[in-house]
Amino acid sequence: MKKIAILGAGITGLAAAYFIQKRFGNSVTCTVFEASDRAGGWIKSIEHNGAIFELGPRTLRSSKELDALVKELNLEPLFAAHDAKKRYIATEGALHALPTSALELITTKLGRKILFALMKNSFCSKTAADDESVEQFFERRMGKSGCDTFISALTNGIYAALPEELSMRSCFPAIWEKRTLFMPAARSFNFSRGVEMLSERLSQGLSIRYNSAVDRVEERIDSVLVNSEPFDHLISTIQPSKLLRLLPESDPWRPFLSVPTTSLVAITVAYKASQAIPDGFGFLCTKSEDANLLGIVFDSNLFPKHNGGYETRLSVMFGGSKNPELAHYSDAALVAFTKEACKKYLNIHAEPDFLHVTRAVDAISRYPVGHYKRLEALRGNKRRISALGSGLTGVSVGDCVTQAYECVYKKIDETLMSP
Repeated sequence: MKKIAILGAGITGLAAAYFIQKRFGNSVTCTVFEASDRAGGWIKSIEHNGAIFELGPRTLRSSKELDALVKELNLEPLFAAHDAKKRYIATEGALHALPTSALELITTKLGRKILFALMKNSFCSKTAADDESVEQFFERRMGKSGCDTFISALTNGIYAALPEELSMRSCFPAIWEKRTLFMPAARSFNFSRGVEMLSERLSQGLSIRYNSAVDRVEERIDSVLVNSEPFDHLISTIQPSKLLRLLPESDPWRPFLSVPTTSLVAITVAYKASQAIPDGFGFLCTKSEDANLLGIVFDSNLFPKHNGGYETRLSVMFGGSKNPELAHYSDAALVAFTKEACKKYLNIHAEPDFLHVTRAVDAISRYPVGHYKRLEALRGNKRRISALGSGLTGVSVGDCVTQAYECVYKKIDETLMSP
């Protein structure tokens, strides 16, 4: 009987274990090592006064593998409210709605900027480079003003980082490959009791060793040792920097596991009385807007069924590349920043009835230009170790599920199971 070990019971590790169990059944034993006392990683949903609050990912975005997995697990998606499609950008101290119609492309300030960018893009020449920064890619197509306005807000929202810090090829692979600014929109969804329902359902029936920190990994000809226990294959889904510390000094992967990361703080805020927030999903700040704030998600607009005893729920995001040290500030300082941001951009002067501070230290990988070469090095050799997860490829839950699926049905299927 073959034995597979998985490091980390986050969404990638859980999905990989699920797919292994589904693909190989009783012919393979799969053991998940988790250093903490719970599964799910950054995914965490809590309930308070009848309301559901997300301390990690707020929404899931529809994708082929994720949609199929949700269906297999008999989970019922709770789709975001139709009115929540509207989005805003914070610039010059105010919120500006992104255009949602052809008329608004002409009649609004942001619309005219987008229209100019689309016209400029049609005359843009392709680069011969094998990679470039997100900033370089979009400045050629939108100009510096367009990039600083729209793209810096986008990267703040996804990677908590600046466009100049990120690889276009690795961070937006679909746009890079097609060389187009037009990509189909995916529906956002959640579940009745929060995103954590996904990790809870996945973990059922899996062999997970909680509170089991791994301190050493060593690959041999016929096995890979995890804390001196032999396995036929190891799938690491932990942060690359953590895997780096487990490998021997002579391991050939060591030079490729130093991936920059960003830290952020999410403040969950709720009010029992209704606050006059705009319709829509929320807003993101441009690179020059506010020294600390990344954006605010209007949770109560997204999923009204999660509101419970509250009329208004918000998620306020701080830190990232704007202020990497913010994750280490005191709760009091962070709460003060939160109240000021809600007052400045949403005109909310009331005291919150519920507030929760979540620090996500080194939580998001910041894939630099040339990151794809790191991935080629990690995946080019036939080893008994596979490295995947949001630390290396794709930060969304959907990306993580896709990685796990491809690892099990391609690499594991082709190498581990071959005679």
